[in-house]
Amino acid sequence: MRLTSRLLTAALLAAPLLVGVPGSATALTPPAATADPAAGPAAGRAAGPAAERAGMRRVVAISVDGLNPAAIARVGRPGSPNLHRLLDEGAGTLNARSAVEMTVTLPNHTGMLTSRRIATPAGHGMDVNEDPGGTVAQHAGHPVGSVFSRLRASGARGALYVSKSKLDILHRSWAGSIARYVVDDSTSGLMGAVRRDLVARPRPFSFVHLGLPDQVGHESGWMSEPYLDAVRHVDRAVGDLLRTLDEHPAVARRTTLVLTADHGGAGSGHQDPTKYANYRVPFLTWGAGVERGADLYRLNPQLRNPRGSRPSYDQEQPVRNAAVGNLALDLLGIGPIAGSGVNAGQRLRLR
Repeated sequence: MRLTSRLLTAALLAAPLLVGVPGSATALTPPAATADPAAGPAAGRAAGPAAERAGMRRVVAISVDGLNPAAIARVGRPGSPNLHRLLDEGAGTLNARSAVEMTVTLPNHTGMLTSRRIATPAGHGMDVNEDPGGTVAQHAGHPVGSVFSRLRASGARGALYVSKSKLDILHRSWAGSIARYVVDDSTSGLMGAVRRDLVARPRPFSFVHLGLPDQVGHESGWMSEPYLDAVRHVDRAVGDLLRTLDEHPAVARRTTLVLTADHGGAGSGHQDPTKYANYRVPFLTWGAGVERGADLYRLNPQLRNPRGSRPSYDQEQPVRNAAVGNLALDLLGIGPIAGSGVNAGQRLRLR
């Protein structure tokens, strides 16, 4: 049955939260910082005010859960003017790749934050799609650093905004390195917290997970009209963020946006990692330090546009969603995550 925008919003507001009252945001205060052996010798150092001052560089990474790039073309500019703005004014590709091993949520988001593949010993080991309890390192059986722990080693902390409770393991794993943690299943509510914090409570790195397209894809099918409505809804939330930056040019001059997805989808799912519709994802960058209207493959001849193929890790590499962590650190002038393997040389260029 086709969902109207009103019914879609009602379904979104009715979904359960990790904590608190359904349909409301919950911000959690992290516990006292503890040293992360994968982050480097300075990992336990307290965040310094100089690293989080108003004039610092900022990276906001957005993962749109289940965003099939074909949906951007399907709804066109009228339905996704803000995603098209990122394409027009930034550097990107609609033909990036997810992790090779799995095209599901938790493994790919762990990859984005750690810039690692999934499979151990070189990977982060998060090979399940439900929160197994504990931490990523405990699940992997070895230390696993992240963009958050690497940032903490430099004297700062980041922010994490999520719309699915299964991502709570990401907060637990690097809680001492995350100064702000918000759980909200409302796309507009979550992005509202991001926008307010970007101006009033700045952090060098913010990671934002928007889960609506995946939720509706499972309920009504990828590329169905309700799913396309969900993509339009997310586009408006991205537009709200862009409007905030337009209204605060001093902030905009120091902010880079990175938008990608954990997987695509077709039919009612996305579990098969060998399907093009599942492993193809967007990777869009916009803002400070980004060339206008550029193709990421043209800017990065060391990477190969895979066309319709699914290259393994021992072949010429495409742009991957797991490049997010090391790219963000590079934009902030910080070295790569210890033990990472995706964009480990921080060679992904945006101009």
